[in-house]
Amino acid sequence: MPHMEPDTFYYDVYLGRWAPIDRWVEGGILEDTTAMREHLIEQYEAALGTLFSHDKSRTIFIEEAHSYMSTHRVSPVVELLLREGRHQRLSLVFITQRVQEFNKFAWSQMTHTITFKWANHIDINYISQTIPDFEHINASLGEHDAVLFDHKTLEHEVIRGSELIRLTKHLG
Repeated sequence: MPHMEPDTFYYDVYLGRWAPIDRWVEGGILEDTTAMREHLIEQYEAALGTLFSHDKSRTIFIEEAHSYMSTHRVSPVVELLLREGRHQRLSLVFITQRVQEFNKFAWSQMTHTITFKWANHIDINYISQTIPDFEHINASLGEHDAVLFDHKTLEHEVIRGSELIRLTKHLG
């Protein structure tokens, strides 16, 4: 990938290369986020054929997952990945900070959930609907601890932050 300023290019699967994002941005302000989201969904749909045609396991990370689904709706692309992905040797990792906006159908398809400590009582109650005794588990977590919950066995493991080894430089 050529050197470029952050947030000025995106990978266009139709063109097969990095393309400038300036057609979405005018005067430095994103004018139509809906149009951009629809364009990205079109690109994801085009990529599905490639994803499903490979015969090796792949993992797809979906950052800001709540943008592709709501509590009552899942985008057609994400729904297809949820329903057919495991048969195509695809694993999905959903990342969101808006847990209440995360779709329950999507959550019901998960084999594992990894979550950190939550402070908002409404979020804690929401997660407790999926992870038994989460309020108690959450109360036991330290600042950088995480919980790994297995939806099949209903067992959880607390991963202490002190046990983690950072392999990359922290830039945040």
